[in-house]
Amino acid sequence: MKTDSIFYQLFQTLPGCLFDLLNLPSDIVNDYQLSSVEVKQLAFRIDGVFLPKNLLQLIETILVYKLPQMNRQEIEKMFSLSDLRETKVYQEALEQGREQGRQQGELAAKIDSIPRWIALGLSVEQIAQGLDLEIEEVVKVVNKQ
Repeated sequence: MKTDSIFYQLFQTLPGCLFDLLNLPSDIVNDYQLSSVEVKQLAFRIDGVFLPKNLLQLIETILVYKLPQMNRQEIEKMFSLSDLRETKVYQEALEQGREQGRQQGELAAKIDSIPRWIALGLSVEQIAQGLDLEIEEVVKVVNKQ
């Protein structure tokens, strides 16, 4: 939030104060969470919106009313986990996770190979250069031996 960052932080930290200002019962504060939402209009963003935590249940209820020919189970089936796995967002997140895992695996393999390179008589600098690692990383591994 650019213009009202103080209020955003205040309401994020102490959400009950907004309900106090509005003379609303303080016990309903647990039913809401402060969020930032984006309105579908050339990236028009609204920060500091209190949304019900059970928003999915609300959406499900709205769908039940908007799709009267379907029962609740059919609507739940429409939005099943298998459908979620088909979404572009899920696929992109999965690919990103795989890439991070691959990078972590490569780094672990490089680090595991350092003792063998030391045993062959290579210097820390040569190992760092050959494995494309920082010298400090190689030194840490050597010092742990």
